[in-house]
Amino acid sequence: MDNAVIYARYSSHNQREVSLEDQIRECKNYATQNNLLVIKTYADAAITGKTDDRAQFQQMIKDAGKKKFSTVLCYKNDRFARNRFDAIFYKHKLKVDNGVKFIAVKELLPDGPGAIVMESFYESAAEMYSENLKENVLRGMTGNAMKCMANVKPPFGYKINQITRHYDLDERTAPIMTRVFDMAAANLPYSAIREYLASNGFARTDTWIYHALKNRRYMGIYIYRDIEKPGGMPRIVSDENFAKVQERIKVRKHKPNANAAKYLLSTRLYCGKCRATMCGEYGTSKNGRQYHYYKCSNKKLHHSCDLPVVPAGYLEDIVLDIIKKDILNDDVINQIAESTVNYEYQLYKEDSEVSALKDELADTEKRLKNMIAAIEQGVVTETTISRMKELEGKKNKLQSLIAAKELKKPVITKEIIVDYLKSFRNGKEDDIKYAEKLVDTFATRVYVFPDHVTLVFCADKEYEHRIDAAISRCSKTDDIWWPWSDSNTRPFGS
Repeated sequence: MDNAVIYARYSSHNQREVSLEDQIRECKNYATQNNLLVIKTYADAAITGKTDDRAQFQQMIKDAGKKKFSTVLCYKNDRFARNRFDAIFYKHKLKVDNGVKFIAVKELLPDGPGAIVMESFYESAAEMYSENLKENVLRGMTGNAMKCMANVKPPFGYKINQITRHYDLDERTAPIMTRVFDMAAANLPYSAIREYLASNGFARTDTWIYHALKNRRYMGIYIYRDIEKPGGMPRIVSDENFAKVQERIKVRKHKPNANAAKYLLSTRLYCGKCRATMCGEYGTSKNGRQYHYYKCSNKKLHHSCDLPVVPAGYLEDIVLDIIKKDILNDDVINQIAESTVNYEYQLYKEDSEVSALKDELADTEKRLKNMIAAIEQGVVTETTISRMKELEGKKNKLQSLIAAKELKKPVITKEIIVDYLKSFRNGKEDDIKYAEKLVDTFATRVYVFPDHVTLVFCADKEYEHRIDAAISRCSKTDDIWWPWSDSNTRPFGS
């Protein structure tokens, strides 16, 4: 079961909006139905979504970096942020920087494809910017590495010399790390090493110990990406002792916890028979082999549905095939591009901040016009002249602000979106990131029936794929459809 958090926001105590309690209840209901464990709730009361000055919101973004949860649940998109571009920025930060998915539980089916594609487009643009920035930073860090200068946080036992920027031995922790290697070489259990570290004020896990004992930097090898320089940093353990520890590790066969399989259709897969969500699970055969599959939550929790569980890789391949064949063709791409451009234009036209500035400008111009009319009628005083200058200044300032925002408006043409969508045709089928991007962009919901799969893209586009023939090529064992092909029994990333 994956961990999730809830974000709720209420703009004003005077508004007739869904209360924080109602938002949280709906999010918890969604979590229960989708096998998610809510570990924390963040809530901002009487605060507008147009500002970043939201204490709980910012704390949630910060906590996402601690990797304690995989999903953020929100009642609707406008509870997350009023401004679409801010929403895209923060969703990208959650997803790309921390691997956290955002779900608006009451807006699972957008009105049209424009919103999804535009968000995907800006995510890709932001990712490209990040990659370019990363490349520039890496160039400088590679130069540092050639001189054995510190680029990253020093391993336990080392510190960074603030003058030379090289790694030096830490007087306190270096002897402790030497002792850890001695204990491992003597084949003492990890529990003893944990106790020793704790007695010196350092609480560490078995996984930390495992990775530390395999870190070749402790032999004095400076390592940064593909650059290795023996003697580039002080030695803590001898080559002989390090080799002995590696042999002990092999015998012990200790390994850190393996990453859970990645289920591509998680949170968007539904049973066609009872409309309940389907969750990713795995089982282990007598010979130790793992099988990954999707199972109807009603079947799992209440035994009230007879839809067989379906192999994950098999079903994911079907969905990816539907996307590539039925959506990524020229006719559909053109329709989506038009919808995206129209959506972006309407979005900007309805931008509340620009609208407010224009309303204020109209009011200022009206007041200025009344002032000029009064002067023309002979009402001329120092106060009148001063007020007119004040209104003129305000008018100019508002015009400048509006013009600046107009310039910032991203210009997305149909041709740009068409090229972007066509780029999805070029991905490699075994690339997990490519598969995730396809599903995130083009599969809003997927329904599984006994004889076919239906993919819903936005609210009014459905693509159906019959699987009668495919099922006939499967062996049905223990109420599971198992394709004969070995490759179809595992999802991407497992």
